[in-house]
Amino acid sequence: MSRVDLYVDFQSDIEMEGFARQAWITRSGSINTYSVRGEFSGYTVGQGGPMSCRLYNKSLEILKSHKTYFVELWKRSGMDPNRMVWRLEFQAVREVLHQLGIQSFKGLMRELGGIWAYATQTWLRLAVPQTGDSNCARWPTHPLWERLAGIQWGTADVPLTRSFSPARIPALDRLFRLYLALLTSFMAKNRLKDKPAQWEFAEGQAEFIKQAQQFHESRCQEHLSISLEDYIAQEVALKARQYNTMRNVSTVKQDAETSDKVNKDATDYYRASRGE
Repeated sequence: MSRVDLYVDFQSDIEMEGFARQAWITRSGSINTYSVRGEFSGYTVGQGGPMSCRLYNKSLEILKSHKTYFVELWKRSGMDPNRMVWRLEFQAVREVLHQLGIQSFKGLMRELGGIWAYATQTWLRLAVPQTGDSNCARWPTHPLWERLAGIQWGTADVPLTRSFSPARIPALDRLFRLYLALLTSFMAKNRLKDKPAQWEFAEGQAEFIKQAQQFHESRCQEHLSISLEDYIAQEVALKARQYNTMRNVSTVKQDAETSDKVNKDATDYYRASRGE
C-alpha cells in the first residue's frame, strides 16, 4: 500500500471559516486556508508531508469535479441536499502506515479506527483557545471535533502510536565529521591558514565559535524573541525527547534550512507547552 485516505462527510451549522490559526493543535508546521472565487473552501494541514489533512467544502468541490453522484449518496444517508456538505479527510503514506504497525490490507481494515483516532486525537486537534491561558495543551477540544473524532469505524478505535527506526538518530562519527567539514570551510573562507597546524586548528575553533555565537545571539534576539541560552535549552530538550521516543528527528541539513518564521513558531509553541 502506497497511501491510505480516510474521510467523513458531514453537515454542520458551525462557521468553518471562523477557526483561528492557533486553534489547530498539530504536529505539522503547515496550515493553509483556501477559497474559490472569493468563497472560503477549506483548510489543509501538513500538505505534501507523509501525513496530511484536509477540511473542505465538498459541495463546492463537486461543482468543479462534476462528481454529482455524491449528492444521491448524501441523500441516502439522510443529509439535507440544500445544505453544504463538508469533508474531513486524512491521508497517510506508506512510511506512516509502517510506523503505525500496518503492513497489509488485512491489518489496515482491522485498524481503521486506530488510524482515525491517531489522526484526530494525537496528530491533529481543533481546540477552543482560552484567553489568559497560553498553554494550548489545556484548551478544550472543539465540540465539532469531538463529534468527528468520536466516529466509530467498527474496529478497535484505540489510537495507534508511531515508532521510528534508531537509524534516524545521527551517529556521533557523522556529527564529528560534519563539524570538521564546517570548521575547515570556515577557516578557508577566513584565510586562517598562515600558522602552524596546531595553532591554526585551535584558533579556527575559537573564532568559529565566537562568530557563531554572535550570529545566533543576534538571530534569537531579532527574529525569535528568545535568548540564545533558552533557545539552546529548547532545542536540546526537543531533540532529547525525539531521540528517546524515536519520534521524527530533523536532519542537520533540515535544521540549517529551517526558516526563522518556522523557528519562531516552534519557540512560541515550546513556551506555550510550558505554560509561559
